[in-house]
Amino acid sequence: MTTWYVIRRGWNAANQSSVGGRANPRDNFESRYMALVAIVEAEDEDAAIRQANVTAYNGQAVFATRNLRSIAGLTREVRQFLSPETV
Repeated sequence: MTTWYVIRRGWNAANQSSVGGRANPRDNFESRYMALVAIVEAEDEDAAIRQANVTAYNGQAVFATRNLRSIAGLTREVRQFLSPETV
C-alpha cells in the first residue's frame, strides 16, 4: 500500500469557493484553486480517489499524487491537514 494525497482542483461555490484566497498566492493552494481533501492508503491512484469519496462539480477535477514535492505547497497543506489546531 502507498500513501496517496487526494486533491480537488477547481472552484465551485458549493464546495470550494475562491472567497478567502490570498490576493497574491504563492501556489494554487493559497488561491484555493486546489484543496487537499484526503490522505489515504491505496494500491493506485484510481483506488485512492474511490476511497476518498470526494465530490467534484462542474469545472472541478479530482486527482491523487504520492509525491509530496510534485505540487508546490502540498507539503504545507499536508502539515495543516494533519495538525489543523496549529494553523
